Amino acid sequence: MKKNIKKFVIIILIVIFLCLAVLAYVWFLPMLHDKTLEKFSEQFLSIIPPQGTQVVDTLSIIGHQSGNSNHCDYLVATLLKTKLPKSDIETYYINEYKGSSRINFFWLDNAQGKDIFTVNPTGIYTLNEWVNVKSNETQANVIIYIFEGAMTSALDLRCR
Repeated sequence: MKKNIKKFVIIILIVIFLCLAVLAYVWFLPMLHDKTLEKFSEQFLSIIPPQGTQVVDTLSIIGHQSGNSNHCDYLVATLLKTKLPKSDIETYYINEYKGSSRINFFWLDNAQGKDIFTVNPTGIYTLNEWVNVKSNETQANVIIYIFEGAMTSALDLRCR
């Protein structure tokens, strides 16, 4: 009888451990990634655009954005429509951004062929819709983004 109770307790403990492991994988680890993304994004998205510039869209996302799977990429981007010179926009954002990541600029007027088949040289899948569709619909002309590839392991369902 005591042997059966001992087996039952061991089985219950194993089930509890497995449930906690699944909970960590499905809820806790993604929550930690979301908090990291929030901190990562905050300094960039809080930059007020200069006069003569309109924010068309912004995004802040974690997941598999580029390359092979089994890692998490962090991406923060803003799609702008501006009449300011390229050098002014680039200097402004470089000076205003206080984070440690590299700030990148993709000028859509330099894209190869301004149609639905425009090539996205950033290699970041998530930006394809902006490059191929939204920029044409809104006449947006620059994507400013911060991309940190392979920041963490893929212990998040969004990173597979």
